[in-house]
Parts: sequence; structure tokens; C-alpha cells
Amino acid sequence: MAFAGYTESLCRAGGTVPADHAAPTTADAAAMINSCMAKSAAWKERVLSVRSLPRAVGDARGRPALRLWLLGLVDMAERTQLQFVGIGTNGAERIIGTTEGRRDLAIQIVTAGDETLEIRSNRDRNPPPKIVAQRWISPIASMRLSESPSAIAVSTGMLGLRGQDGSISTIRIGTRGELREVPFASLARFPVGGNALIEELERMQGHGKEPWLSAVELDARTIGVVHGEHLLIASVGELHNVLTSD
Repeated sequence: MAFAGYTESLCRAGGTVPADHAAPTTADAAAMINSCMAKSAAWKERVLSVRSLPRAVGDARGRPALRLWLLGLVDMAERTQLQFVGIGTNGAERIIGTTEGRRDLAIQIVTAGDETLEIRSNRDRNPPPKIVAQRWISPIASMRLSESPSAIAVSTGMLGLRGQDGSISTIRIGTRGELREVPFASLARFPVGGNALIEELERMQGHGKEPWLSAVELDARTIGVVHGEHLLIASVGELHNVLTSD
């Protein structure tokens, strides 16, 4: 199914995709690294806390909006460990994931709508991020995952997942907008473009693009992203620059 087909299928099933929403593009990712669009403050006691945008109203189907953070970190010291934590309004903490030993990172990471983001380092001195930005995303379809995938990617019109055991699945949309995971091994005929999808999944995994810190573009208004134990298809809002803490 072509990227646009995801949006068309969901709209027919009753999903709401605002027409003025723009998806994260390659240009967005490049801007995170090459442009200083947001002002950054120094880390405080190995912690970088990020301010959040005002709460957005949920979409027409009543699903609450989530936050998609875009971060560009460069020239990190070798063997730096970073822990990404969602902080709720009541102070509750939710560990999203951890990276280690990466000098440069271009990250797209999801938190709940009432969470802000905190990045914790194992080093006393860390360079300020080149960019911290945020956009609201509104889920229009979701699927509970049986396990955390090792990679997520799109290629030749297909959204795919790679399992921890190396198995490959493609995601299909039912007539009512439900998502369904279809293992390649269960298909009677190998799908057209299947090899290209496998190569893209391997590339994403090889570059350390774990699903929890990556979002993939399905069409001009829609992304696929892993959030907790769920795969989400979501419409995206306008990109906003966010200041880090003073």
C-alpha cells in the first residue's frame, strides 16, 4: 500500500487527519543537526530538562494528543550514557529508553501529552543540544505489540517491523481502520518490494535507530511510531522550537 493509502484508509474508517498538518521530513532531521533553531541552556547536574508546549486539545475522535520531541545532540563524549525519562505532572517518572556511546544523535521520541522530557547523562560535562523542538501528534489508529520490535521502517509503500528474533512483518489496515501485523513468513507470496523493506529495516537497526527514538513518515501528514507497548499511526501538527530549562 502506498504511503497515501494509509491516510485514505483511515479516513474511510472514520479517522481524522487535519489537512494542515505537516509530517517530519528529511529537512526536519537535517535542521536538527545543521541549524540552531532553538536556544539551549547548559546541563544541570547531568540533567537536561525540556520545556513543553501548552496542552493541545484531543482530536475529533477523543484520543488525547501526544508529544513528539525532536532533538539534535552532537559531539557527545565517548561512552556517554543518556537516559530519556518522561516526567508526569505529579512528578511520576517513566523511563523511555537509554543510549550509550553515540557521538551524534538525531532523535524523535514520544511522550504522553501530560509528560515533559528529561535527559540524564552519566557525565558531568555535556554539550548543549543543537535543537530541541516539539510537535503534537494525534493517534488515529493503534495496535498493541506482542514484543518490542528491534526496528521500524517504511519502504516501497510498506510499513514494516523487525522482531527481536529477526522476523519481518508488514502492517496492514483493515476495513474499520484497525491495524494488523502480518508476518512475511505467513504470506503465500513474497510481497513486491519486500527485499527493499528488509534492507531498510536492517539499515535502521544498523544505524542504532531503535523504534522508541524514531518516527517514520507514511505520507505528508502521517507518521508511524512506537509508543510504549503500542504501534501508533498518528497525524502530526506544526513543528515548534522549545527552549531548554534556564
